[in-house]
Amino acid sequence: MSEDMIKKIRQFNRYYMIWLDVMNKGYLGTSFSWPESGVLFEIYINQRINATELCEHLNMDKSYVSRIIVKLEKKDF
Repeated sequence: MSEDMIKKIRQFNRYYMIWLDVMNKGYLGTSFSWPESGVLFEIYINQRINATELCEHLNMDKSYVSRIIVKLEKKDF
């Protein structure tokens, strides 16, 4: 699958997940919110991703992503 196609699928998924508020109650029964789950997932599939790329992939503000990462580090994740 091309990088362009993957990007389009991710954009589609993000739009509808946010719009439907599907994951704000905790992703699949976990204590993680949608943004936290998204950060963890992106790091998992792109282990060499840097902070700037992470923000671009998730279309999230740098300071917000930074707060999520600090929170996850405190949980020793």
